Amino acid sequence: MVYPNPADGKLTINYHVNDIITNSTITVTNVLGKTILVKTINKVKGLIDLDTKDWANGTYFLQLTNGNKVINTSTIIITH
Repeated sequence: MVYPNPADGKLTINYHVNDIITNSTITVTNVLGKTILVKTINKVKGLIDLDTKDWANGTYFLQLTNGNKVINTSTIIITH
C-alpha cells in the first residue's frame, strides 16, 4: 500500500512479503522508464517514508520484488 496518493512532498510505502530472499527491493521509475529510486529491504514487513519534494509532478511506477519475483506494483501520482 502506498499513501497518500496523490502525494506532495512525502510518500509512505507499507509493504509485506512472505519471505525475504536476497535482493528484495523497492524500485520507483518514471513514465520514461528512468529509475528514480532503488531501496533494498531486509524485513518481511515495514513502512518506508520517501521524500518526494525533489520529484517532478507526474506519474511514477513502484515495483516490489523479492529475488526475481514481482510481488506488487503500484502507480504513484506526484503533485506539488
